[in-house]
Amino acid sequence: MAAMKKRVLAEFNQNQ
Repeated sequence: MAAMKKRVLAEFNQNQ
């Protein structure tokens, strides 16, 4: 679960 959150956060950061 933590890895998934990290991945989502990374993608969200790249989208900005």
